[in-house]
Amino acid sequence: MPLPANPLSGRPMRRLALFVAVFATIVAVGTEPSHGPHQSWKQRWQQFSGSFHPQVHAESAVAEGAALGNVDGWAVRECAGDKEQTHWGWGGDRQRVCEMRTMRLGTPSKLDVSSMNGGIHIEGENRQDVVVEARVEAWSDDAQDANGILHSVQIEANDGLIRDKGPSFHWGNRGYAVTYTIHAPHQLSAELKTMNGGIGLAHLNGQLRFDTTNGGVDLTDLSGDVKGSTVNGGLDIALSGQHWNGQGLDAETTNGGITLNLPERYAAHLETGTVNGGIEVNFPVTVQGEIRHHLTTDLNGGGPTIHAETTNGGVTISHADAESM
Repeated sequence: MPLPANPLSGRPMRRLALFVAVFATIVAVGTEPSHGPHQSWKQRWQQFSGSFHPQVHAESAVAEGAALGNVDGWAVRECAGDKEQTHWGWGGDRQRVCEMRTMRLGTPSKLDVSSMNGGIHIEGENRQDVVVEARVEAWSDDAQDANGILHSVQIEANDGLIRDKGPSFHWGNRGYAVTYTIHAPHQLSAELKTMNGGIGLAHLNGQLRFDTTNGGVDLTDLSGDVKGSTVNGGLDIALSGQHWNGQGLDAETTNGGITLNLPERYAAHLETGTVNGGIEVNFPVTVQGEIRHHLTTDLNGGGPTIHAETTNGGVTISHADAESM
């Protein structure tokens, strides 16, 4: 059936929704902290869209910044390499301040991390304890006000329960964000939730739950029972080994593409699909009928279910070099 020349004609509510979405995007671009006052529009847009991916840049920064002291059990340091203090914003330049806060926890039975603005990344390592690195940023038109906002942000860490809170802002040139990088044992149960930020999970085995509204999700070398979703952001999944160890993986996004990489001999029951987009499989698979918007197949004899689904976005499935994982 041919589409009308103007799909928005006669649909005032859709036009209104589109206007609100574009306006919100413009405001968000203006309120997102950047890294220099003289950036092009393209650079600002790339930086804004990049904030939807897991924030992993803080992993090595904490050891480099100068020590500032201790606050409520957190060791505080300067953010390494942060020399620029003026950041572009909608309506003018902004002053930004940043500090790294680090806390070593015991061995909690579960990590429960929730944040409003900022990404959450957990890295599984050969260790028994948990180290939490929190990159806290604040910005305002006035440097003194930005410092006031920064020092008003509190982070509570109690037996694996991690929460941050600070002043409330709506629109404008004032705000803050907390980005977490957590070093934890490989065997871990965790529940992660953020509103504006990406989520990353790597080298972990356990019951893992994640949820973000505006942010991409990066899942690397996982096992156990893993479930979660994002609304606005892509899924980047890298499997390792010969098969999934545990119950399986169930990941979904509403607005975003899916990239799935797995070893050539990986055995799994694969389920994937998209409503508005295509599916590209870069190796031979056995299916009944044509691959269009849905794919269900057993790879190398089958195994635990790997389910990855999107509403608006494409799906790309490829073989990956196992050594690169």
